[in-house]
Amino acid sequence: QHRLYLIGDPKQAIYGFRGADVATYLRARQAMLDAGATRIDLDVNQRATAELVEATNALLGGPAPGNDYFTGNITYDAPVRPSGRVTATPASPAIVVWDLEALTDASAETRRDAHLEAIAGEIIELTRGARPLQLGDDARPLTAADVLILTRTNRESRQVADGLRRRGVPCALLMAEYLLGTDEATAVADLLEALAQPRDGAARLRAWRTPFFDVPWADLRAALDAPDHHPLVAPLLAWAELARRREFARLFHAMLTGSQLATRALAALGGERTIVNTRHVLELLQVELDRSACDLGELLRRLRAWIAAAEDGRLDDTDVQRAETDEPAVRILTIHRAKGLEAPVVFLFGGAQQGFREQGARPRPH
Repeated sequence: QHRLYLIGDPKQAIYGFRGADVATYLRARQAMLDAGATRIDLDVNQRATAELVEATNALLGGPAPGNDYFTGNITYDAPVRPSGRVTATPASPAIVVWDLEALTDASAETRRDAHLEAIAGEIIELTRGARPLQLGDDARPLTAADVLILTRTNRESRQVADGLRRRGVPCALLMAEYLLGTDEATAVADLLEALAQPRDGAARLRAWRTPFFDVPWADLRAALDAPDHHPLVAPLLAWAELARRREFARLFHAMLTGSQLATRALAALGGERTIVNTRHVLELLQVELDRSACDLGELLRRLRAWIAAAEDGRLDDTDVQRAETDEPAVRILTIHRAKGLEAPVVFLFGGAQQGFREQGARPRPH
């Protein structure tokens, strides 16, 4: 890693993202040492440039007045040394802190937009500017795929993605949410239910409200009494016949192409996620069909059961949403999902809201 971007007070950002119970950790560590455990200090950083390691040492352990990141039994025992294996040019600040004190009294939305504007501008400068950042001994230019943006929540991840796309920065959401707990999974289930009961009015209405049809609320009443040749009714009847004959591969293809879901989704901001999730759900259903050769009714019951299990927190690697694109793009994910990942440039997003401050205190400028 070469560069880290924070916003506001770095101490607030670090403690806010960590969310750890340090006191419990210290008690457990001392108990292990008292029991005869050997302490091993990991004091060589193999993954960061010397500039970033030195800046982190100064930030966390420096003697500067007011450097109170660690108090009491929580200490920064010894400076970490860089391995020297990671390099970047040109020389530039390894840690960047944006100060939004001028926006202290602004709305959370205004502060968030200012933060996103700064992030987008910085990414463009680093990857397309007059002097793009270069990595390693071979001076490889930085690309969008070398950038991580870490957030607190999936909701913040979506906000970041929308903000960057509006500014022309390619990005991909790496969502921690379960695929089968998404709106796309429910939409597939609602459409399949209408195909299982093509004459049921309520089932039709739910299907027409999904992204497969996206019928406005105002037009639903007129569509309910439409004849079989109506553009909204005819596809349902044709797809229901494919399901009855268990021609599910043709059915799933027709659902994706005949409904023009992709065209509508791509016209909307963030529509790539709708397409990726819908395709993924249909792929899981096809795998289940290949395994069990069930009919539409049984397939629908299994899908509804999967959705209910996802709502209860079922953990399954097949149920994790995929990245939206394989093209070079900024990766956006939550801090908890980022464990084990690394990147040359990392942004921490989420400090634009008020909080993590003593009553009446104002953020210190940095």
